[in-house]
Amino acid sequence: METLPLSHSNEFGRSTLGHRARHKRLLVISEALASAPAASFPAMFHDLAKAKRAYEFLGNPAVLPDDVLLGHVLNTRERCASRRRVLLVMDMTELDFTAHRATRGLGTIGDGNGRGVHVLTVLALDAESLEPLGVLHQERWIRPAVQRGRRVAESTWARSFRERESRYWQRAIRASRKAIGDACPATRFVVVADQGADIFDNFETSRASGFGFVIRVYQDRLLDVTADPMAASHLMARLAQKPVVAHKEVQVRDGGNRATRVARCEVRHLTVSIKPPQTRGRRGASQSLTVVQVKEAAAPAGEDPVCWNLATDEGIETVTAALQIVIEYEARWTVEDFHMGLKTGCAIEARQFKSRHAIENFLSLASAQVWQMLWLRQRARAASPSPASTILSEGQRDALQHLCAALPREADARETLIAIAKLGGYFGRKSDGPPGWRTIWKGFQYLMTYAEGFEAASNRPTATRN
Repeated sequence: METLPLSHSNEFGRSTLGHRARHKRLLVISEALASAPAASFPAMFHDLAKAKRAYEFLGNPAVLPDDVLLGHVLNTRERCASRRRVLLVMDMTELDFTAHRATRGLGTIGDGNGRGVHVLTVLALDAESLEPLGVLHQERWIRPAVQRGRRVAESTWARSFRERESRYWQRAIRASRKAIGDACPATRFVVVADQGADIFDNFETSRASGFGFVIRVYQDRLLDVTADPMAASHLMARLAQKPVVAHKEVQVRDGGNRATRVARCEVRHLTVSIKPPQTRGRRGASQSLTVVQVKEAAAPAGEDPVCWNLATDEGIETVTAALQIVIEYEARWTVEDFHMGLKTGCAIEARQFKSRHAIENFLSLASAQVWQMLWLRQRARAASPSPASTILSEGQRDALQHLCAALPREADARETLIAIAKLGGYFGRKSDGPPGWRTIWKGFQYLMTYAEGFEAASNRPTATRN
């Protein structure tokens, strides 16, 4: 059978595990995962002995998560090299293994009563097409368990540890710079993150790494004094002094005190110089940046209004430039979908691993799988569809044609992926939105299984009668 353009053998082909047998095992497991990403290992391999070897591989101390992910990271870097502007969208998530009491090496999550692993992912996106290019880096860590019975001390400890967790943002930015190296001289990289990254050091680290940034800020920062005696001394008040320059509709996702809806927002922007924080004794140089505010003037009754204050190193001189910053921030939701794909598409939290080490190795494997899911979804939504050959081999296109006789032979990638999504349960009615990655991937798995049998039947010699 022909190799898929997005073969997992290609994504992990350059991963270095220090031993040929380990690398061979990595490719076997990755291809099995591609065929059934949510299945248990016994169901994935249809053989208990092979499933046992997969568990042993993931738990092997000589197999390290960064080494597993290396091949995919190198491919991601090559995909970035041909792009003019790349967004490094970053976000944290928790992997919850509270129900797996036998798993070793876990830390506290949530309110301290859960057990699991914290993850920060750096996902690269093409800024123009929003095509997912791959994972450049992942930070993984645990919070040590707190002592019970000391509520005040625990609260202080937990707060101080969360403050120290700010270092993971800086580590992720620096590690991304190291992963890119000198391979992408013509590409502009921009860090994009939610308000969890509103840390003064992140502005400094991004600039020191040669990266731009679009980071949502929530702290009311002290500003340098200006020549205007009427200018407010703090960020939020000075933003309120600025006029509305545009209006923009933004998609609001459900969560907190909000339902999914479209919000009509006012847009303002200003350039300021923010002082270092009090935690540093105001020591160090101020940071000059532009803040684009997106604020909902009239939210529906009972719902929190949208208010995004987006700090960027870009100089904003036009309304179009300000709106582009908002669009780039909205792209950050892709990394949230990425983490959801780990939990639903690859069922990482349902797997009964014996150790944190095995979890982190599987995370590296699953990350390339989820990137592929998101890549397929983007192909289905692209304004300018690419040829079907960019997502399917010739044999798979023949099999899909056999399954979907109404699909035109010259169908492009978008039409092809809609047909694949219908195999996964997508109806494609006028009232339906574009297919999501779950239905696309479910249909894709069905197609791959069918295509193997279809090709085997096509290549079978025709019986002759005497």
